[in-house]
Amino acid sequence: MEVVISRFNENLDWVSRLNPDISIKVYNKGNTLNFPSTKLDNIGRESDTFLRYVVETYPHFNTHTAFLQGNPFYHMSNVVEVINNHFEDRLVYLSNKIVTNDNAGCPCHCGLPIETASMKLGVHANDYTFAAGAQYIVPKRLILAKPLEWWEKALTLHNTPSLPYRGNINQAPWVFERLWPNIWNLAL
Repeated sequence: MEVVISRFNENLDWVSRLNPDISIKVYNKGNTLNFPSTKLDNIGRESDTFLRYVVETYPHFNTHTAFLQGNPFYHMSNVVEVINNHFEDRLVYLSNKIVTNDNAGCPCHCGLPIETASMKLGVHANDYTFAAGAQYIVPKRLILAKPLEWWEKALTLHNTPSLPYRGNINQAPWVFERLWPNIWNLAL
């Protein structure tokens, strides 16, 4: 298992509660951290971080990867226990709030360009059921179901103005939050 953490300025003391055989990769988008980490510009929230990790690591993943925010407990209070006791070879939602939205992000964030992004990525559906907070345990086989070129395209789509902005806000992180289960589960 490898745990990938997208951190801004959250306290990471909780990491010491993970089993010692779990690898930890921290991407730091905030203040200096006294913890081994990779510094990234503070853009794109956790979805930018997760996409970068996949592109940079491909195809050398551990058997399972847990993708987490810097404070994963906001979305799931027992997330460390779930990770420490994970033995299943399936996608695991790491959130206590599972939500379904339509192609426009309704009823949560109406007006998101989900349909546009899902069509460009080939992961289109009528409804999107996802883990609020975009936290998952993903088996290696689900990541490798898409070639590196697909992941590079996803990162480019995420970080360029190819998706409509709302004012000066890149909506891609909220779009990808809804797309992750389809991204992980749909082979091309």
